[in-house]
Amino acid sequence: MPPGEFDALVLRRVAERERQLADRTALRRVHVLRRSHEVVDWPVGRSCPLGRLAEAWVTHRHGPDVAAETGTAAAGRRSPLLAGRAARAVALYEAFADERPPSWPATGPAALCALASQRRAAVLAGDIARLLALAKAMRASALAGSAARLERAAARARRRQHEPRGRVAFRTRTSSWETAEQRRVRLRDQLLLDGADPAAWPNAALATERGAHRADEPELTGPDPHAELDGLGARATRYRTELAAGRWAVPAGLTKPIHSREEDDTA
Repeated sequence: MPPGEFDALVLRRVAERERQLADRTALRRVHVLRRSHEVVDWPVGRSCPLGRLAEAWVTHRHGPDVAAETGTAAAGRRSPLLAGRAARAVALYEAFADERPPSWPATGPAALCALASQRRAAVLAGDIARLLALAKAMRASALAGSAARLERAAARARRRQHEPRGRVAFRTRTSSWETAEQRRVRLRDQLLLDGADPAAWPNAALATERGAHRADEPELTGPDPHAELDGLGARATRYRTELAAGRWAVPAGLTKPIHSREEDDTA
């Protein structure tokens, strides 16, 4: 075959191969977008496979082209442990969906896609951890100030008051010193037994100054880090502060992929 004809044959075959690859990539892109919409519209209470979550996460984190070309490689390593964490985060988010940030979806898989669109985590495991942290904050916001929760906490405080601190009760008087953590726990339990809400007191130092203490106040053995008396109340306060600061806002240019198919059809 003459050199000119051979070069033309090679160029034709290369062009045909590039066209086939482009057609396959375009077809995979369509499938990736369809499956991503299915994850966004995933029913509440139904378990979503980790593979589907990973593909949707890559689509919203890196774009549909990356998902079509490389699959779920950009999502990082997957394992049964990660699948369990994802299921726990999704279930907790959906259980307290009424406390979700404004304009966020009500389902856990769609919320994971919203977190991916913020483009903060490098791999899927990072946004699963962020989803779990968000769900815990939503739970704290829902339970803060709940009378039933305070009653349960007071019951636990009463049990701690009557439980022996050791097998041998050799100490006949109270200690003259205590650590900052011991003071925090003691004042929290005392407020619960008095029918008060520990979340109303920022820390043990302020509670001591305002009279929530005993006459023979023990001496601290070290510095006080001013930890909150009530962990759930502190988490709820931080969550409200983060909402006001816009930490959980989805970027305006990236909210389109988390809409449902019905919204896209009517647009």
